[in-house]
Amino acid sequence: MPTSPSEPLTSFGDGEFRVGVDVAPGRYRAVAPSEDCAWGTGASPEELGPTGAPTKGEEGAMMMLPLTVADVRSGERFVSEGCGEWSDDLAPVVEPEQPFDDGTYIVGLDIAPGRYRAAAPSNSCFWLRLGDFRLFGGKYGSHDIRTTIGGWGTTVIGGDASSIVDIESTDIGFYSAGCGTWTNYLTPIATPGQPFPDGTYIVGDEVVPGRYRAREPSAECYWARLGDFSGKHGEGGDYFITRRSGPTSVVDIAPGDGGFYSRGCGTWSDDLSPITTPGEPFPDGTYLVGVDIAPGRYRTATAPEHCLWLRLYDFAGVYGAYEGLHAIAIGRLAIVDIALTDVGFTSRGCGTWSPDPAPIVTPGEPFGDGTYLVGTDVAPGRYSASDPGASCYWTRLGSFSGDTSFGYDTPADIIAYGSLAIVEIFETDAGFGTSGCGTWSEVSLRASEPKRSFEDGTYIVGRDIAPGRYFANTPPGQCEWERLDGFGGYDRRGDIGIGGGRGYGLPSRLAVVDIRPSDAGFHSSGCGEWTQTFEPRVSPGEPPGDGFFLVGVELVPGRYRATTPETCRFERRSSFSGRYFDGRRYIDEGLAGRTNDSAIPHGGLGVVDIEPTDAGFVSRHCGWTADLTPRLVPGLPFSDGTYLVGPEIAPGRYRAPGVSGGCWWKRLSRFGGHFHSGVIVSTIGRGWTTLVDIKPSDAGFHSWGCGTWTPELSPVLAPGEAISNGTFLVGVDLAPGRYRALTPGDIRWCYWARLSGFGGTGDEVLGHLYGYPGYLGGASLIVEIKPSDVGFYTDDDCGEWTPDTGQPVEWPNSQLRDGVYYVGTEVAPGRYRSASPSPNHWTGCSWWRLSGFGGSEGEFLGSFHATWDTDSSIVDITATDAGFASSGCGEWTTDLTPVISPGDPFADGSWLVGEEISPGRYVNAPGYTDSEGRPRAFECEWQRVSGFLGSEAETIEAGSARAGAVITVAIAATDVGFVSRGCGTWTPATP
Repeated sequence: MPTSPSEPLTSFGDGEFRVGVDVAPGRYRAVAPSEDCAWGTGASPEELGPTGAPTKGEEGAMMMLPLTVADVRSGERFVSEGCGEWSDDLAPVVEPEQPFDDGTYIVGLDIAPGRYRAAAPSNSCFWLRLGDFRLFGGKYGSHDIRTTIGGWGTTVIGGDASSIVDIESTDIGFYSAGCGTWTNYLTPIATPGQPFPDGTYIVGDEVVPGRYRAREPSAECYWARLGDFSGKHGEGGDYFITRRSGPTSVVDIAPGDGGFYSRGCGTWSDDLSPITTPGEPFPDGTYLVGVDIAPGRYRTATAPEHCLWLRLYDFAGVYGAYEGLHAIAIGRLAIVDIALTDVGFTSRGCGTWSPDPAPIVTPGEPFGDGTYLVGTDVAPGRYSASDPGASCYWTRLGSFSGDTSFGYDTPADIIAYGSLAIVEIFETDAGFGTSGCGTWSEVSLRASEPKRSFEDGTYIVGRDIAPGRYFANTPPGQCEWERLDGFGGYDRRGDIGIGGGRGYGLPSRLAVVDIRPSDAGFHSSGCGEWTQTFEPRVSPGEPPGDGFFLVGVELVPGRYRATTPETCRFERRSSFSGRYFDGRRYIDEGLAGRTNDSAIPHGGLGVVDIEPTDAGFVSRHCGWTADLTPRLVPGLPFSDGTYLVGPEIAPGRYRAPGVSGGCWWKRLSRFGGHFHSGVIVSTIGRGWTTLVDIKPSDAGFHSWGCGTWTPELSPVLAPGEAISNGTFLVGVDLAPGRYRALTPGDIRWCYWARLSGFGGTGDEVLGHLYGYPGYLGGASLIVEIKPSDVGFYTDDDCGEWTPDTGQPVEWPNSQLRDGVYYVGTEVAPGRYRSASPSPNHWTGCSWWRLSGFGGSEGEFLGSFHATWDTDSSIVDITATDAGFASSGCGEWTTDLTPVISPGDPFADGSWLVGEEISPGRYVNAPGYTDSEGRPRAFECEWQRVSGFLGSEAETIEAGSARAGAVITVAIAATDVGFVSRGCGTWTPATP
């Protein structure tokens, strides 16, 4: 490192420098760099890596950029090699709008914004549009260079044709290497409508949109449809789709495409004449269905392991999905059903496809890996595998149409799948696929004496093994077992109970299972030998330690207390039948009680009642004791923990002040563990003060995060003090009356409740904030606390409540925004429309007409709730309404100028019949889909109405349908309005 001069240099050579000390901050250009010029920046020598020989492209701390312009900042270190002299003289190196060669340029100084073409790029051509001349991260050649705007010349990675780039006026710099000379004189290099070779082309000027075929592509044929030539990904630019194909290739270039690029594909032509004879065998490639190949069932007899095929509905492609093609289905089987409606078909690694489905094995004979036709190759029946290794996998198939779910759900053509060594193939199955299982043979029906001890494997209950209780001594987490109701696979989750490592998740070297006479089969792995012999490991009478114990044999039923409740986790088992899947979740069959996972961070339940009917008990980190001597004097304050009501804490009302976060508490009727065993109520009390009523009939009480509970109930608020975030006593902490919370911005997810007590039960809620499930956002909130109320709860999202002065609230431009308002003084009666309803499908736009502000059901005069995007919402507010509330609706206006024209399609919302939608028959097109185009699970609901009061009396006709259903509605000329939600877009029905 050079000695620091008195003034930082503005001209210097290669080396390592401290910016602000050795060299001045600023932008520098290398005057005469070598081809190996590279530089980097960092805050310390360690970030720059080893000095002396920086290497471009090196992983690690040394990050070098080959640009010949650099932005350096004070406090950094700067190192360069092979760049020669750096100078802050930034005189232009080329004339703007003139051709320029590879290098680093300042946009606006050296080169002008615009579209440029490299006439003869090399195979290694790449370019970067730059946001500045700094190095923020990444390595040379990586997409992680965060200074780039337009990627690493992704339209021209490789290839021997032309390259095009759009340099924008907001770009700071541009860099290219291996591209040759760039010019903004874009003379067409192809004639629209004529064949064209590999290269980069402007769609419209050089290539006409349409369908093209490359008849002699290489195995590495690659093409890309481009939105523009910016090099950006996912922002309307760069690739729409990429495709690497085999011996043939077809592409659909759309009118909206900006450009098209290909390499290794040869010449593209709109000549789509057949390249094979329909109905004849054909090799891997891309084909037009009906032109090259006929619809039907095809088989490849020698398909290798990496066979992949796609059924296509066009050749346009979509970014990032399945080899870049719009696929109807994807498959890897050696059989495919190509439909008449398919537009195309492509395969790779599958060999030759033949329309002859001749048997490849004899039904009833053993068979190995492959895809088989049931009835033609394989007879229905029960089969066992000779060598089911870890990679054994099989599928029962209902068709050979492929995976239409694209990996997110079980493919439509798969009836069931599995990896067990026994499978039941049904005569209704279309096919069977297997790999890694060895040879399959029909299971003999020989009579045998069922075993009562056996090793890991798959067994038929009653034939191979006898029902009963079995034990296996095995390391924790390794043993896994399944009770089976059949061998058909996981279509219905053929297991009716799973256990072992998956089943418990608690430490034990002992695995226990109850195999029932009704079970069809049993499978285990990692369990070793199963026997019906069990020798007790401990003597009953002592408190349980960590591990798994049989109740009555090793553990005496009774009440125990954990000495380390904060980390305690336990399960009580009523049987050992395992855990099963009901289609939505796993259910523990035989689970009597547990400390569930969500409770552990909140302090474990420190007391347990083990019942005589329990079969087993497992725990860890509990330190159990049978000593239940009271630890507290009833009536005194107590801290978080688990307590016996009566012996340790007295029934009554308690307050926990000073709570900073969530306060979790539970009232208990017994100590059987969670999972609805003995829990009267479980709730979270948020805020800086919370209250609870412990009943004389309660057996216990548990809390975490609440601090110290005290029976002292003196006021926590001064008279007139604002109310926020907590639970308060009416008449003690605050006076009855009407309160208001205001904020210039929107309040989000506020919840409040009027209470008749503090037991935590739902029937104690006298009224709560309007909305579902009781939350509402807005700029104004009103609540009326009654003299008969016992308590009031509010969360911190509501802001501060202060006594309502009755003074009307006025917002800028008299906007009526989301919130709660008085009708008459703040909201004039009349018809309103929401101008900007919420796009959030969790909240949607909801409104309520109110007769009061207590939040009780009887005060709701009318309401509307949208479950998804709503383009319009209308409400009629009457002079007799006391208040109006809305959430997720944005601003309301009395301007009812039509926003759509009669006869046009219209989306979900509230609409005026005659002025916005014409009478007639309409059909919906469900529009709420996920990323895979599947309907969202929101039910369609619609109403023909005589007004917009939100009451049932206005409903002329109403209907609903399941998510994604298509329905027809007839709207009459006498209807005032039409309302729909979750239905999508409505269009006039075809007569």
